[in-house]
Amino acid sequence: MYSARKISPLPLLPVEILDLSDVESVFHLIQTDNVDWAAFRAPFDLPDDCASVLQLIDTSVSTSDGKHEVAMRLRLGVLIAAVFSTSPDKRNPDLSRIPVSSGYRFFFEPTIYKEEFYRLHGVPLFSLWYSGHVETDNPAVNFIIVETPKGESSDGIPQALAYAGMIHRQRHFESRVQNIIYGLSTDHDQFHFVRLDGQGKWSQLDINYENRQQIIEILAYIHGQAALLFASEERCSQSQTNLNLVRGDEDSGSVSITTWSRFRVEKSWEMNESEEDDNESDIDDESDIDDEPDIDNEPDIDNDFIFGN
Repeated sequence: MYSARKISPLPLLPVEILDLSDVESVFHLIQTDNVDWAAFRAPFDLPDDCASVLQLIDTSVSTSDGKHEVAMRLRLGVLIAAVFSTSPDKRNPDLSRIPVSSGYRFFFEPTIYKEEFYRLHGVPLFSLWYSGHVETDNPAVNFIIVETPKGESSDGIPQALAYAGMIHRQRHFESRVQNIIYGLSTDHDQFHFVRLDGQGKWSQLDINYENRQQIIEILAYIHGQAALLFASEERCSQSQTNLNLVRGDEDSGSVSITTWSRFRVEKSWEMNESEEDDNESDIDDESDIDDEPDIDNEPDIDNDFIFGN
């Protein structure tokens, strides 16, 4: 049986440190342009009340020459609320609404960066769990959203892809069915979608907010896919999978760090202080790397799920 004490805690590595080439290397991903993004859209009519709110927001932004960042940040919330609180397919009662979650820190280990082993971590703005609820060790996620400051939307693409890579690699390790995983990096004006397939090939689509309907239809498609996955998700125990998280010689009291991987999540504000103390980063010549997460600046979100029931 897996025993965590057999492996010393790995130093923490913030996901923000990785650039796109790092992410591709860590998770063995390859970019491809041979993807028809038009196929990943679903019809969706924005409710009148949401359309009215967005019109007020857009008017505020336009009259301030785009400087009204508070108003801009409301855009995504309205779009998420509209799409993910609506039934994916009213003709199919088996498809349930899948709410997004927020306030969770993702961990993945081991991550090899600059020939050293680390525990990669970060907090996406939102994540979509098709299991119906957040499960600490179950990589049942098909959508991750990263928020960036205004004008830096492309900087979040590596983060969005890294979160998708965590899910992809863990599902591969556990021999689970590989599902398509989507990511989004946005500053609420530019929207960068990424799509990672089961073979580790990823593609990217860049959309400006002016093409809002296209953004909405991609969100609706992703929501529909999550609902389908939820409907088909097996309700069986994953006990055998959990027992195989580490494959090694238990009798010898040692485990090869290259033959296991672990994905988990936890409330971003509930990290154990002792865990932080055990994970001081010793990366040389990387002044931007934090030894431990700055959880004081994380939003204090009370609900596991928002914008849905």
